[in-house]
Amino acid sequence: MREAMPKLCRVDSEIIRYLALNRFAKQADLFASIIGVVPSYNMPRAVRRLKVHGLIEPLLGDADTHLGYRLTKKGLRFARSVLHVTDDALKSRPAFRSQYDHDRIVNEARRILSTSPVISDFVSEAELRIQLGKTWTVRSESTSHDWKVPDALFKLSTRKGLLRVALEIELSQKAKARYAKIMEAILISRQFEVVFFLCKTERLLSLIRSEVNAARKTSPRVKASQRSNGIYFCTLETLRALKLDAPWTGEENRFTICEIEESLAKS
Repeated sequence: MREAMPKLCRVDSEIIRYLALNRFAKQADLFASIIGVVPSYNMPRAVRRLKVHGLIEPLLGDADTHLGYRLTKKGLRFARSVLHVTDDALKSRPAFRSQYDHDRIVNEARRILSTSPVISDFVSEAELRIQLGKTWTVRSESTSHDWKVPDALFKLSTRKGLLRVALEIELSQKAKARYAKIMEAILISRQFEVVFFLCKTERLLSLIRSEVNAARKTSPRVKASQRSNGIYFCTLETLRALKLDAPWTGEENRFTICEIEESLAKS
């Protein structure tokens, strides 16, 4: 017989919800993300309380480095039965010792972008893989060359309608041959219309921009395709500093999420 679920306060419940949706978090992430948490709130005490209840546990990396917290199996049951979090999100519970920085930045981008009313249905790569299962692998290994697994996918409301946006996190330089394959897939994918590249540095941003230009000019598949997805760039530092006012710069134009909100409000 399973033990009864504890009764939690609002903030404790929101901590569980955040961990369910984002897979893991540091205390700083929880402070920044949960609405209503004042600067004087004792987050370490809340974390200890949830650990005592058996709802969360440390997430450890190489050499048992403390990376943050994740839900226990009991925490997953609480999120499902009490908070009604979907199974797709719960099945993406992390057990990794790598890719931590990358996944944490995906969570950070989700936290910033999802505060806008024009952004909805933000789904991480892990959640996408669970939703699509083997279909994802079959498409990625097919000869169509039009499938790219994005780091996240979300919907963006604009005056021209609802756009599907792929988010790509770029933290380090890849081999040129790998870039060529990635850019081909991104530019002609039918699974989204726009791609946001969030880059660690300006240098990396410039490099990826040049790879996009090269793919448009030299790739036979890109030139033959009827697809031409829009590509936009921003650095991680800029997004952190300006949030929804951060400029996303494309190959020919630029915009901010706040500008899109204002444009919709006027229409």
